[in-house]
Amino acid sequence: MCTLIALKKNTMQTPTPKKKVGRPKKVKQPETMPVRGAAKKLPSGLERYTIILPVDTIEAIKNISYWSRAMVKDITATAFAAHIDKFKAEHPEYVQDGKVKARAAGN
Repeated sequence: MCTLIALKKNTMQTPTPKKKVGRPKKVKQPETMPVRGAAKKLPSGLERYTIILPVDTIEAIKNISYWSRAMVKDITATAFAAHIDKFKAEHPEYVQDGKVKARAAGN
């Protein structure tokens, strides 16, 4: 008498790796000068900075920008440069190598 025995194959399957959930890992940037988040989209030499001004001042700057066909950032840069020059002339004790001295550490 001949008996056939069927052997079961190993039904245990190797578990499939789970799909990673969450944000992808950030790739480290080269060790150069750190870039702030907002500055990543700006050209070199520029930095984004928020200033709170009275509404009348903002409207005047926008109107000057419109009538002179210049960008607001150019008008404010010119105004700040003029103020810096005036400050240097009035306070030479705070000027070092042609630039306004840096703030004290921690400020």
